[in-house]
Amino acid sequence: MKNIFSGTYKHVEESVSESFAENCISTMKNYRTFKMLAYLLIVGSLYGVYEGSIYMGNHMAEAEMELDLNNEYIPFLTNIWYVHITALFFLLSAITGRFFSGKQNTKGFFVHNTLQTIGLFFFMVLFLKLGQLFVLSFVVRVIYAVIFIGVSIFVLMKSYQNAVKRYMGQIRSDILMWIG
Repeated sequence: MKNIFSGTYKHVEESVSESFAENCISTMKNYRTFKMLAYLLIVGSLYGVYEGSIYMGNHMAEAEMELDLNNEYIPFLTNIWYVHITALFFLLSAITGRFFSGKQNTKGFFVHNTLQTIGLFFFMVLFLKLGQLFVLSFVVRVIYAVIFIGVSIFVLMKSYQNAVKRYMGQIRSDILMWIG
């Protein structure tokens, strides 16, 4: 694994395409302040989604359309620390990208993408909560939650399996390279 982070790619040379490696290096090399400002806009929208979900939860009876006042998602993720921790992942991703910019470091790309992915997952959970406030039927809310959990588990399992196969050098698919 040390060879991967040093940027030599000797260990997984067969499984990592040359264009993917060049993309990793160019992403870290060209990371500028404009991209960091884009991350700050994402953090701002995160606080907007949080505030929207809190407002909707507190004003369910006053809505123009009929909403379920017994919605089980009203108290879900109402703590301000959830949104702060989610924003922290985005900020650490932006700081990591800015720190490693110009260094052409694969380790920086890995850390940057890992923090960004964790932040996006927490953002999706918060957005799911906001969307669930508008669903009237309990059964439909349960179906949506089960689908969300099932898809999340499937994506985690498939990405782990593909990472293991790629690390062992047993996979070389153009589609997976494009997705990766």
